[in-house]
Order: sequence, then C-alpha cells, then structure tokens
Amino acid sequence: MENIIYHFNERSEKYNNTPLWVSSELIKNNLLKMIEHLDKRNIIDIGAGTGITLIDIVNHYNDVNLAVALDISDKMLENIKNDKIIKQCADAHYIPYNDNIFNLAIAKQSLHYMENIAQVFSEIYRILDNNGSVIIGQLMPYGNQDYDYWKKIINVRQPLRKNYLTFQFVMELLLNNNFHIESVISFRVKESLNQWIERYNNMDSTKAQLLKNLLLNAPSYYKKIYDIVCDDNDIIFYNCWYWIKASVIK
Repeated sequence: MENIIYHFNERSEKYNNTPLWVSSELIKNNLLKMIEHLDKRNIIDIGAGTGITLIDIVNHYNDVNLAVALDISDKMLENIKNDKIIKQCADAHYIPYNDNIFNLAIAKQSLHYMENIAQVFSEIYRILDNNGSVIIGQLMPYGNQDYDYWKKIINVRQPLRKNYLTFQFVMELLLNNNFHIESVISFRVKESLNQWIERYNNMDSTKAQLLKNLLLNAPSYYKKIYDIVCDDNDIIFYNCWYWIKASVIK
C-alpha cells in the first residue's frame, strides 16, 4: 500500500494533463449521460485522485448535496480546488462512513489497485442506500484475443497493479456482491504513449523503451485491434473503455 501511495503522490502534479483518458470529453460525457436520471444527492468517488470526475458532476448537476472524493493519496486530493467537494484521505477497503449514506458510488480507473477487490465491493454495498447505484469506469482488454498481450504491456506500464480486470470479471463481481446490472457503455479512447510516459517524473528510460518496443512489435492482430500507429515520434493507440451502471439489491 505504501508503494501505491508514493506512486500517486509522485504523479499528482501532472496527473490532470496526461494521459488522454483522464480529461477525455468522450469519457466525461458518457458518464454524465449515464447518471442523468440517478439520485445524485450524496455521491462518493472511490479512488477519486485529483477529483476531476466529481468536479465535472457537481458543475453539471445542481442536485448534489454531498460529494466526497476518497483517495489514499493526500497529494492527489490536494489538487482539488472546489468547495463543493469533501476530500477524504482513506483506504477504500475501510471506507470511513456509516451504512446507507450514499445514493451513488463511482470508481473510475481505480479498482485494479485494490488489494482485496471483493472487500471493496462489500464496502461499496454497505455505504449505499437501498436505492443506491454504483458506476464502474475502467480501461479493459477488448476480449480474450488481446488479453494475454494486453496483460504483458500492463505489467510494464503499471507494475503496482493488483488486478487485471476484464469485462466478465467485473460483471461477476457485481452480481456476486448483490448488484443488478442496469446498463453498459463501451467505446474506444485515444492514447498517446509519450503523454502517458510524461506524467511519470522519473520514469526509467529502459522501461520507456520497453513499452515502445512492445507496442511497435505487437502481434498483427493486436495492432489491428488497438489501431497502433506511429505519429511524430509518438505511438498512438486506442484503448477499450467501459462504463458499467449497477443498482444495489438490499
């Protein structure tokens, strides 16, 4: 856990600038559409980072009474400059709120860092009220064909990752933890390797080169799925993004 905290503390200053998915209008707009008709009075963002997702929500909707940004990195939370948002530095395995407090929980690109993901889902279930909903946003492989090579790249990109989430795995987690799947949106999100590398202050040049080689020398099927192209000394590719909405069953 200490390694993950240090990892995000180091990235905090540049986090909102890179990679492209962090501030993607496509990701934001699909989320805002997905939660439009949900009860949003009390929201918690689990693994909120710099709070960019919560800021989008509270700026777009005026029916939010309580907005909590929960993250284990105090440096990431320090980037939140919005009086409508409460910053809570805490571990998602032990969310410091009473039962049935929130109407909506969001976990955007954070679950793969959780040591015990089942416990985190149990905590999400506990803090949601009887009509509550959870929204999961996650970059995942497109399917079985690309999973093994995707995992090989991810091991280099994110060595602190605890889980290699697939769509099927997340769906099973939700169903096994008393959630009902309401809707799913999947779409492609542009990524720049150079921008991803840039957000790390002290990335080892050997690691950066290894990532480039893995993308450049990827199997033909993988290049086709991810539309990998070289552009001005950068490598551009398209990741698979999911938003999953589920309601709690109590």
